Amino acid sequence: MEQKNIVATIYLKNGQAVRGIEDHTPLADVIELAKLYNDNGIDKIIIFDLSDDDEEHERNIHTIKNINRNVEIKTCAGGNINRLEDIKKFIYAGCLQVIVNGSKPESMALAAEASKRFGKDRILVSVTNVDFIFKHQDEMADTFHEVLILNKAVLDAVEGMTDVPHVVYLNDADYDEILSILSRKNVRGIAGSLINNPKTDIMEMKSQLSASGIKMDNFEPNLKWSDLKKNSDGMVPVIVQDYRTDEVLMLAYMNEEAFDTTINIGKMTYYSRSRNELWTKGLTSGHIQYVKSLTADCDYDTILAKVSQIGAACHTGNQSCFFNEIVKKEYVEKNPQKVLGDVYNIILDRRENPKEGSYTNLLLEKGLDNILKKVGEENTEIIIAAKNTDHEHLKYEISDYIYHLMVLMAEKDITWEEITQEQYDSMIAELQTLPEKIQKIIDDKERLQWFASKQVNAKDIFFIGRGIDYAISMEGSLKMKEISYIHSEAYAAGELKHGTISLIEDGTLVVAIATQESLLEKTVSNVKEVKARGAKVLAIAAEDCTAIEDVADEVVYLPKVNHLFTASYDVLPMQLFAYYIAVERGCDVDKPRNLAKSVTVE
Repeated sequence: MEQKNIVATIYLKNGQAVRGIEDHTPLADVIELAKLYNDNGIDKIIIFDLSDDDEEHERNIHTIKNINRNVEIKTCAGGNINRLEDIKKFIYAGCLQVIVNGSKPESMALAAEASKRFGKDRILVSVTNVDFIFKHQDEMADTFHEVLILNKAVLDAVEGMTDVPHVVYLNDADYDEILSILSRKNVRGIAGSLINNPKTDIMEMKSQLSASGIKMDNFEPNLKWSDLKKNSDGMVPVIVQDYRTDEVLMLAYMNEEAFDTTINIGKMTYYSRSRNELWTKGLTSGHIQYVKSLTADCDYDTILAKVSQIGAACHTGNQSCFFNEIVKKEYVEKNPQKVLGDVYNIILDRRENPKEGSYTNLLLEKGLDNILKKVGEENTEIIIAAKNTDHEHLKYEISDYIYHLMVLMAEKDITWEEITQEQYDSMIAELQTLPEKIQKIIDDKERLQWFASKQVNAKDIFFIGRGIDYAISMEGSLKMKEISYIHSEAYAAGELKHGTISLIEDGTLVVAIATQESLLEKTVSNVKEVKARGAKVLAIAAEDCTAIEDVADEVVYLPKVNHLFTASYDVLPMQLFAYYIAVERGCDVDKPRNLAKSVTVE
């Protein structure tokens, strides 16, 4: 049986969570709500954008980005989708899937285009009746990953028309109805008000369903209680860490019942030796510990628990129980992340607990404009220091700048975690654009084809580049030799004068790779050197490296991309170039000569 999902729904209005499509009564903080779903056993979150205009739509998109920064579970989004660009926005906001509205006549054509572009696994459709499915029965399986059935009354009819898996929305439903619906072959999950209710114990529901034979994504331990070594009291100590920061929070003990309960409900449960009773952390205080992982040590006599801690771990109100210092040897912290985090926390403490004579408090008291003025001044000091040769002074100015920047972060309630997450999100978004940029290169292939037709009689081809461009040029040279049988070599452009330049003569073809703006001036100089000796130059350059156009015979421009992903698609024009030369020479590109199907490397 396929795993079934428990799906929560968030309705967004003006960037806030509201009760439903029609009821726009605000709920709790949307990020905290998403975190709760993330921790308490929900498998996926569906987010409906209820915006009325573009401004509100962008506000909701921003909220969706923040949701995805704070949860690990899958999300999908829908609402206000009228064109392919709207689907892209949800995907670039971090959503795994996008929902089109089956009540709109244009949705099928849009979904078909999106499915072709992004893959059908990313496209869902919501329906309240069978009209959409009836009209498009033949297209459903090739277009959609799931159907969201918003009206359970049409479930039987939908199942009679399509085998595409579906998620069924339930309002008030008892356990027997939930079990009955999830037992259906094509039902992949359930959603609805019952699931959205924060008081619903999702892990308990999943445990009950598992016991009834429904396959759920809940904890299935690799070790049994009997595998662990118990102390003289028949218990095992548990060290508890925050899963995000690795901070040690507390030490407690488990007996067998606590162990089993923890796994069944997904909340840390211990045995109190002082009260001689089982206790689930946070049931009275609200400071729940949601289980992220349980790991036994090498001797099987201690458990390490990584948890999502809600509130404070310690009964004193401290985040960690470990705050009573016994001895401490002073040392200089070397971990830059820890250093930055510690300084930032001190700034936050000054904000909440002002200290007389504190420069940080002086900055904060003077307000945002003064902080911005200081950030600007320190930025200028960095530029001046960088122009000088005194690196120690530059280090000082950079440190000063980072401090003032953190004061600004504290003033605007921006954390380091958000900054690093932004970098991660940026890279993910960049990766998602690669297929589109690769397609753009393919669509512009005529220029490469034309230039290749002029070079079919080439006897030698040299590929040059600097840094990562040199590594890319080696792949280009390899492909040229492999399928066109023309002698080709790749050289580091900075080493041309060490003999390589003497191989360049009138008419020699040189392919110059120039995708790094910082090295463009030097690469242009290298191209001038080979041109002075009569070379024909094909340049492959990033779209912001236009200076190479003045010295090369032909330039193929590439869409700009994060430098970390340069090699992912910069090789494509060289592969195409090699392909077109090979075809012009009459070579069988599908069956290169003397190329083994498998290679043994010794």
